[in-house]
Amino acid sequence: MRLSGRAIAGLAVGGLLLMAAPLGHAFLWAALGVDLLLAVLLTADALRLRLAHAVTVRREHEEILSLGAPNRVTLVADNPTGATFRLTLRDALPDQCEEVDAYTGAGTLPRFGEFRHVYHLTPLQRGAFAFGMVTLRIRTPLGLWLLQDTPAAATPFKVYPNIQQTKQQHLLSRRMRARQMGLRAMRLRGQGAEFESLRDYLPDDELRRVDWKASARRGTLVTREYDIEKSQQILLVLDLGRAMASRLDYMTKLDHAINACVLLTYVSAQSQDRVGVMAFAEEIVAFMPPGKGAGQLPRVLDQLYPLQAHPVESNYREAFAFLAHHQRKRALIIIFTDLIDPDSSKRLIDHLSLLHPQHLVLCVALSDFELKDILTGVPANQTGMYQQAIATAVLEDRQLALAQLHQRGILTVDAAPSDLAVAVVNRYLAIKREGRV
Repeated sequence: MRLSGRAIAGLAVGGLLLMAAPLGHAFLWAALGVDLLLAVLLTADALRLRLAHAVTVRREHEEILSLGAPNRVTLVADNPTGATFRLTLRDALPDQCEEVDAYTGAGTLPRFGEFRHVYHLTPLQRGAFAFGMVTLRIRTPLGLWLLQDTPAAATPFKVYPNIQQTKQQHLLSRRMRARQMGLRAMRLRGQGAEFESLRDYLPDDELRRVDWKASARRGTLVTREYDIEKSQQILLVLDLGRAMASRLDYMTKLDHAINACVLLTYVSAQSQDRVGVMAFAEEIVAFMPPGKGAGQLPRVLDQLYPLQAHPVESNYREAFAFLAHHQRKRALIIIFTDLIDPDSSKRLIDHLSLLHPQHLVLCVALSDFELKDILTGVPANQTGMYQQAIATAVLEDRQLALAQLHQRGILTVDAAPSDLAVAVVNRYLAIKREGRV
């Protein structure tokens, strides 16, 4: 507890009047009056401030925060007393997070009430971290005293891949508004093997889906509907080599790939597919066979949570040979990697023969959106011209690698990090609709 600037100013006024007392008795009486009034006010305010020790502060947030997404945090001050206070709350963020908006809030704490301040923070790394202490500063109604304390202790939290996308998709699908997120509808009917129903023909229906016998009976065109096959095998394969270690903004390419895996796992669970995970660099780092059920998403999160990129060349031959041996049943294998240079792309393409055509392979490459900015800009000097030439060569090599994958029957997705999760999920849904697995 300490004096505020207002109280110090009052004491200074009293002191100046006292210094002027030799000039006249009026200054002396004025000084005594100011000091007496200030003493009474300070005493009354100090008694009121003693009640402030009963104020408690807590921090509310999800137990698990999402990487690269704004996470809501609420600071709550509770006042069990009959006094009103003005307060300021300030949180202490870990170095691995950045605030989206102000993590300091000020306002009035009503008697027998609470004060809430909401802010958002964005974690920059996956892992286990902790908030610091919350600083509470309270002023009394007269503002003569200040009480500063740290009543909210440091609390630990974990940063997982972005699970907010799965929550958003869950809400959207419940409201039948999944297209708002860029995802196609979860209830799909397509060219799968399971007959679902008949319906009236629509102008954009394929003629091969027309049921001619039913059409002859009804006297109007009728189209067959097929339900998408379920319980199919989906394997998410993450390349942890140097190609995935580079950063795009504050997240690595691997972070973006893992976020896409989380959303894809959730959507696959809605289709009742079996999802597994494999991660590799120069050796196999993690492997979980495909499984399904309500607990599969938490199990996948546990596998993805500790993964980090390694500054080494990935061993595609060992990884794909391991996968071919442990996954005998036909599956959709989605490989998250990057076509960083011709040599690594060639090794990747050559060793994919260990998986294709036994499995349907989808190669997901994260594009370097900064290169497109370099290409579209006007070089300011010789260095800029050199960078533009290098960017052109890199993109040409990338397009060549994508074309070679396509020629070998490997499906591809080439998307910017911001669009990656939705692009991969939509491609998965299209494959399901076409019945290709």
